Amino acid sequence: MKRKILTGVLWAAVMLSVAACGKTQKETASEKEVSAQQESEKGLKELFETSRSENEKENDDSEEDDESANKESDDKEDNKDNDNKKKTNLVSPEDAKISEDWEDMMIAIDGNVFALPFPYGALAAQGWEIETKYMESEYFWVNPGAGKFVRLKNENFNEDFMMYANFINNSDEACELRECDIDNIDINCKWGYEILDNIPEVEIAKGIKPGCSLEDVKAAYGEPEYVYESADNDYVSVRYEFGSLANTLELVFYKETGLSEIQFRTIYQNPSVDIDYDIDESLIAFDQPEYEKDDEHKKQEKNKLSDDWKDMEFSLDGKIYAMPEYYEFLEDEGWVITSDKYNNGYILNPKEEEHGVRLYNKKYSNSLDFSVGMTNTSDNVKDISDSSICSIEISIMYDKLLEDVPELVLAKGITWGSTADEIKKAYGEPDEQVRQDEYGYTVYYYSGEDQESLILSVYDEYGMIGIHYLSQ
Repeated sequence: MKRKILTGVLWAAVMLSVAACGKTQKETASEKEVSAQQESEKGLKELFETSRSENEKENDDSEEDDESANKESDDKEDNKDNDNKKKTNLVSPEDAKISEDWEDMMIAIDGNVFALPFPYGALAAQGWEIETKYMESEYFWVNPGAGKFVRLKNENFNEDFMMYANFINNSDEACELRECDIDNIDINCKWGYEILDNIPEVEIAKGIKPGCSLEDVKAAYGEPEYVYESADNDYVSVRYEFGSLANTLELVFYKETGLSEIQFRTIYQNPSVDIDYDIDESLIAFDQPEYEKDDEHKKQEKNKLSDDWKDMEFSLDGKIYAMPEYYEFLEDEGWVITSDKYNNGYILNPKEEEHGVRLYNKKYSNSLDFSVGMTNTSDNVKDISDSSICSIEISIMYDKLLEDVPELVLAKGITWGSTADEIKKAYGEPDEQVRQDEYGYTVYYYSGEDQESLILSVYDEYGMIGIHYLSQ
């Protein structure tokens, strides 16, 4: 078992990596400013990912020192859950007020109050549109339980104002982005060394707004659970959290501007307050993309396997495939997707990929580890089963070498059992190799100019027993 796990880890490793303060006049736009904006956007996204990752890790390991405080927090969370189940009355947008407790996850944007999670249509009614210029298509579909982090824009405000939101699909079917709820929101009011002009008013619990100081926030919410100060003391990031499932408020303070970034994270399926948002359905309407399969997929007919591994060809049970190759041609040979997740209308957007899709063929052992990457190479939304194979990953060792395995041949005849010397003679010296003396095998890494890669796991005793072949 250890052999299989360690081999998988090595393969995976290659894939890694305005209220209180005064304002100054914004500098004239230049190439430097554009670069600064791009870096700011990148930093905000990275902070979103890092915050979520750190938060999940720390919540798993943390314990409350004060038992009474812990019990009070648990009781409060339980009461919120009960309140959510009992809610029957809707609050009108005009009557909605921001809670005095930040844990209720409420925010006011330009005077409009929202309680996370809330439908995107509530923001659309206030002029907030999805920024689609960095997306592969105008419309984007989200699978059940999945999310999409996107930027929102509003022509009524400064174009440099950055607001990002995570669109979450809590339904049982794939739906278009505009039909999703927003469960996380990030707001950045800063540009350079100042708070931007002409931006929406933003307010959270107890009157905290952009420009407030860290002392203002501590007076309102108490000491945060997490504090990070940059190496050059340019900014301080603090995080407040409650519960065991990553409900957080993260605030970033800069020396020149005070509170400049506000980030809410919540896993609540229900908001703390039911607001009867004004939603104009025409603002979230979209044209239904076509799901129909192509009239006929044509297999890339090959009479002979290429001698160059970078051509991304392989022979499986005597059939030659060239990636990207339509999944249906593997399906015709008995290879079926095993996970219910992918067999119930799982959608791939144009140019989108999904890796780790496991395949099974009744002719072979259940222990055969065969997974593929799927890609939608078209300009239309497609079911994953109508997409193409862009990578394969196969291991023929579980806790021992399997006997009943498919025939696999790569360029220049490399196959199961090929030795390290045979592989190097065929493909030359690898770009990298990692030796595991304890387990008696070596992993060889080959990469091409177009980001294609070939990773081979070779045991001293058995020869090649694992392959990860990836097209980019």
